[in-house]
Amino acid sequence: MKHVTILFVLILFSSACANQASNQENEISYWYTGDFISLVDQRKEPINKEMKVEYTLQMENFNPIEEIFNKYNSQFSEDNDKYKHVEITKRTMIYEYHNNIRKVVPAENIRESKRLELWINPYKHSEYMIEAVEIYILSDD
Repeated sequence: MKHVTILFVLILFSSACANQASNQENEISYWYTGDFISLVDQRKEPINKEMKVEYTLQMENFNPIEEIFNKYNSQFSEDNDKYKHVEITKRTMIYEYHNNIRKVVPAENIRESKRLELWINPYKHSEYMIEAVEIYILSDD
């Protein structure tokens, strides 16, 4: 009986790993640039704990145009679309990029640069939000 239980646990574990890998392989991300405006720490906000948002990154010169972002874009009027934002979650990878080298850095480092490159997706918890999958902090030199 002990062997059957161990076998069952191994099968469940391998199935979960396969599903996670499958979801990441099928995910389509979109590349954009933007200029840093502000970074708001959301980790202590109860609603954002539930939504799994760690930071909100506000930018200008960021305008996702694909149809999949229509609900997100519907929040902004034409008169008020200069500044837009994305959500930084636990899975967001943030890199400093300089001289063809990238290194992982904390979200707070975003404040040190003006120009950013992002890979984004519609956020799975809300059609009106965008999740940053990867952020590249570009050096100012």
